[in-house]
Amino acid sequence: MDADKEWTELPNEMGQESPKYIMVFCDGTGKDGESLSQEEIPTNVYLLYKFVERLPERVEVEGVTFGRIAHYIPGVGSRLQGTAGLLAKLHGMATVHTVVTAYLYIAAYYRPGDRICLFGYSRGAFAARKVASLI
Repeated sequence: MDADKEWTELPNEMGQESPKYIMVFCDGTGKDGESLSQEEIPTNVYLLYKFVERLPERVEVEGVTFGRIAHYIPGVGSRLQGTAGLLAKLHGMATVHTVVTAYLYIAAYYRPGDRICLFGYSRGAFAARKVASLI
């Protein structure tokens, strides 16, 4: 399920939007959980993303009801073929794209009171740390 499709405003009793968890999952170099072959094992980041997708749309934490949205970003070079894919994997050329994608996703949905959770594996962990430093 695409996070953009599952997003709904969650009005509270006063007609205001309820806070939400914004979760971004950045996978590792060459890893793309959404297009795995039968032999490939998904990363823990992708498995966590799929687990979060199955959670209820709302959860109560310390007396406050939170919504949630989640976004998965495949690893550097995972969707490129041939020489371009090899160079991207070797040099991490697309890491900046991962950072920008994650940051823009958060910026598009963040409202005061929201909680941001970043997860990453390998270069995806580096990208998640970079996004955290920008916030």
